[in-house]
Amino acid sequence: MDGLSHWLCIPETHESVKYGACLLSFDWSKEVFIITPTPSNAVDYFPNFSDLSSHLVLLNGSIALAVVYRATTTIHISILGELSVKESWTKIFVVGPLPCLEHPIGAGKKGDMLFKKKDGGLVWFDLNTQMMEDLGVTSSGFRCQIVIH
Repeated sequence: MDGLSHWLCIPETHESVKYGACLLSFDWSKEVFIITPTPSNAVDYFPNFSDLSSHLVLLNGSIALAVVYRATTTIHISILGELSVKESWTKIFVVGPLPCLEHPIGAGKKGDMLFKKKDGGLVWFDLNTQMMEDLGVTSSGFRCQIVIH
């Protein structure tokens, strides 16, 4: 995306680690890494990462972080305004509770997201209307993800 590649990183706990969870970006033209801390509400308050799962998606042309809170089955979606600026994350949606959804796979261009359900099925979810459309397709394998480069 625009000459950059992005990864979500959750480093091991160590006193030398400067950041907690972060977006790690690589600028291919300048050959440099850029670190953007994730929003505080995304992962900082969870001592056990098994309580949530975080996923990067491209939503309407912006980098978005979708955090699935397993206990409440809600999904918090924030978009990034500026690389390297933690305060530029803006929460745009809180979805749920949706106990049938497991994790996001990717996003469409019209405010909808593709999700894997807990039973392995795939659904389109409209973030604005919060309506689900079952695609009648079951995913195989442990993990599904759309990658945009």
